[in-house]
Amino acid sequence: MDHQMVKCFQFKTDSSMIRLSDSSDQNDDTIIEIKILQNSDNRYSSITWPSADLLCRFMLANRTVFMEKTVLELGSGTGICGIMAAKIGAKVILSDQNVFASELILKNVELNNVNAQFIPLDWGRKSDLLNDRIPTDIDYIIGSDLCYEDEQQFEKLLLTIAFLLRNNRQQSIPFYMSYHFRSSNYQIECLLRKFKLQSKLLFYSDNLKIYLYEITLI
Repeated sequence: MDHQMVKCFQFKTDSSMIRLSDSSDQNDDTIIEIKILQNSDNRYSSITWPSADLLCRFMLANRTVFMEKTVLELGSGTGICGIMAAKIGAKVILSDQNVFASELILKNVELNNVNAQFIPLDWGRKSDLLNDRIPTDIDYIIGSDLCYEDEQQFEKLLLTIAFLLRNNRQQSIPFYMSYHFRSSNYQIECLLRKFKLQSKLLFYSDNLKIYLYEITLI
């Protein structure tokens, strides 16, 4: 039996958050509220995790960078990060490996009265990566807590990122990913070179052990 509930998240411009070089945002009292329907029976994807909170605060602090840009979110889960991007004026495409997640994601899109489309995207699956619904004029790719304790998932994720970046018209676009460090057995940095990717650490929460990376092609 599903245990669903709506949780309200409020995000305020964070003066401590890193600003991108092309951001013209100023510190203000802007507050954005997002309502998220969550399913507590699902262990991972139907719950909002702290990494998503960090990515949302990063986008809000740099909202002029994302405004009117095309943003693809990987592993949308509840869709909160993509919904934040839509609320600050981006054109948003939500995606998830689990096609059954689309129902929850689209409910949350409707709950927040934003425009966003959903596409199924199974990392590493050629038929999904060649989907005509994935535009080749993406400006930014985002994702939060995409892999938990599965190194194979990391590899599939980075394979997908490398493919999307290389097949985009503008190959220099970044992938912004918030990541909760859970295991010392492997780290994402070790896999980047395999797919000719590089990372830049933008933000780190020592208390929560959450990283925010900018990942690009080498």
